Amino acid sequence: VFYYCDYLKSVTLSTNITSLPTYVVTYDDDPDELFGFFANCSSLESIVIPEGVTTIGDKAFESCTSLKEIILPNTVTNLGKAAFYSCSKLRSVTLSENITSLQSAYYVAYWDEVYCVYGCFSACSSLESITIPNSVTKVGRGVFYGCNALKSVQLSNNITSLLSTYDSSYNDYGFFENCSSLTSITLPD
Repeated sequence: VFYYCDYLKSVTLSTNITSLPTYVVTYDDDPDELFGFFANCSSLESIVIPEGVTTIGDKAFESCTSLKEIILPNTVTNLGKAAFYSCSKLRSVTLSENITSLQSAYYVAYWDEVYCVYGCFSACSSLESITIPNSVTKVGRGVFYGCNALKSVQLSNNITSLLSTYDSSYNDYGFFENCSSLTSITLPD
């Protein structure tokens, strides 16, 4: 919808909106391509997501390189894959208390090999800390891959699945891979 709106700086969404969906485009000879709602809006600095929004779709804010803070209201229950991939100035994230999982990374095939390319917060190179709410039970592969400023993570007390093992068949990324500044992880009781 707002894909590559380079001059868009600020957005306040209507309270009537319940979803920021992903759009799929199929080309004649190419595989489907996914476009996030605000993907590649490189000047987007702020957005107000109102109560009532339940879904942040795949790639919704991918490469919004000026976005500094995101607050997800507690009505958000679904946070899509690569939702904030490569938001390089994103420093502050407040997750909804009702999200149950942080999605695994996307897998892309190139020349007969499959690569894990990005997770929900991958390449958010300014993100320094995050608290994963107790509603989260599953954290997927590659979620924080390349968050090289990430210093501290508070994990949910209810995590039952933390997918961080390397899978050679997918050239996979681990949960905290390339988080070179990480000094503190608070594990569940």
